[in-house]
Amino acid sequence: MPWTFYNASGQQLRNTGTVLATQAEMETGTALTSFVTPGRTQYHPGVAKVWANVVGTSTAAIRESYNCTFTDTGTGDYLLTCDDTDFATAHYAVVVSGRYNTNDGNQNKFRSPQARAVDTIRVTTTDVNSNLQDHLDVMVACYGDQ
Repeated sequence: MPWTFYNASGQQLRNTGTVLATQAEMETGTALTSFVTPGRTQYHPGVAKVWANVVGTSTAAIRESYNCTFTDTGTGDYLLTCDDTDFATAHYAVVVSGRYNTNDGNQNKFRSPQARAVDTIRVTTTDVNSNLQDHLDVMVACYGDQ
């Protein structure tokens, strides 16, 4: 079914049918006249390709995640593994956040991606003295080309 597009003044812009964005258009993020289907969204550079929200104590139970598994490899030491699609290189962006304890008044402890490959990210969580320590919450999101 064709779509009709209007600008802010209500003028018709075109009526030529649906134009779907290609993978190349999504990767450059510059097309203004193409529609995106859910299956193409993953190619845009501003979309997280891998993410997880994890209980960071003892078993690293995943609350929610996308395209990954999360393994507790020791106190304050975790391994995130991509499930379906690896990154094109190991030069992708990793954002790590977490929460140590709601009662200690100092919740912003240090969290860091330690090492990454195209299919894995090692994340550590520490106390303010840089000693490895489990956290109540660990959140990781990764952005880059797959």
